[in-house]
Amino acid sequence: MFHRLFVFGAALGLVAVMGSGCSDPADRKGAGIKKEPHNHSDHSAAGRHEHDQLLMIADDPMAHASLGEVAAASDLVIRGSITGTREGIRFGDGPGTLTYTEFTVEPTKVLSGDGTDAIRVLMITKSPDGQRIELLGRPDLVGPDALWMLRAVDPYFQMDEAYVLTSLGGVIPIDDGEVVVEAEIDTPAVREAAEFSHAGRLTEYLSDGLPG
Repeated sequence: MFHRLFVFGAALGLVAVMGSGCSDPADRKGAGIKKEPHNHSDHSAAGRHEHDQLLMIADDPMAHASLGEVAAASDLVIRGSITGTREGIRFGDGPGTLTYTEFTVEPTKVLSGDGTDAIRVLMITKSPDGQRIELLGRPDLVGPDALWMLRAVDPYFQMDEAYVLTSLGGVIPIDDGEVVVEAEIDTPAVREAAEFSHAGRLTEYLSDGLPG
């Protein structure tokens, strides 16, 4: 039985459940997978290539929250670089089990929360039948650098220093050193982040009391 949804997913690009008695940290209540595959560019730290993906629609309770509200609701807000990935993580083996990727993220600047060591961020990346997923509302990573707004994974899952995105828009990609990537996602938090253009201005804003 699934409880509340935290779309963090990815993080993990992951949509995770923070409740006890759950066999999978992904709450699919109110979510669906659109069956029509479409061609989509995978912008990952490892490279870019074309592949078919399924579009997954998830219920994000903070989809209409401002950038400051998403940050204020987070346990950890950092700028950090992906230094490693581990694919094929599953919680259970039932027919509806989703697959996650674990991203190792090394903080370069901590804006809110404790910890300066590397953390793990979990994101849904594959459907139960093994097809890659595009989670509607979650920006694509374009390289290793990003701003991350995260919540800790519930202790039930026994994953130390593991986090998921506070909202689907809880990861803001940064490209070419200091450029905030303009993702084609129409949510307040993602739009606000893109307006800063420069990563330094964005991190300064979020360091200043996490305005709502």
